[in-house]
Amino acid sequence: MIKKHSTLIVLVALTLFILEGLFQTIIGAYLTGWQFYFGAALVLLYWILYFLKINRLRTLLGIGLTLGFLNIIEFTYYHLTFAFSWTPLGQAYTSIGFQPIVFIILAFFLVTNSSRVGELIRSISARNERELEESENNLIVKYRTSLQNENMEKLKSIVAHPNEYQKEYVCAARELIKMKRPVSH
Repeated sequence: MIKKHSTLIVLVALTLFILEGLFQTIIGAYLTGWQFYFGAALVLLYWILYFLKINRLRTLLGIGLTLGFLNIIEFTYYHLTFAFSWTPLGQAYTSIGFQPIVFIILAFFLVTNSSRVGELIRSISARNERELEESENNLIVKYRTSLQNENMEKLKSIVAHPNEYQKEYVCAARELIKMKRPVSH
């Protein structure tokens, strides 16, 4: 049940943090910056996408939570950030902060959507494997064309010394040897 409604739970939690931040701003206890207002607008957009039943809402919500965790946008008015600061190469003061409250929400979201996250990672890696295989096949075709006019001794030399050539070059030579061999009956 929690898994089924994880998106709704996350949206409600973010909305409560945004409303509390807006309340604190109205009573003057806190001054908000553009990052907080951007976070509020993003939560509003997420609600619109939720009610329109947009399929990519979980992906967009994961991206938004990650940006919030990295303190690029703010979903809370709290300044509970863990910051690492330095002055690289004598430049101006630079810091990178993390919002632990948003991290907890992000962790909940990732745990409840772990199958979706795994599916997303597998689709990215599968696409890369397909592209890699296609690239290798294109190289083999290219090398086979360039080796077409070589004699059998040259091709056998390439296959005999595979460490001296690219893998695709050796595969192309091997294929040409198979093609040039006389067929025995």
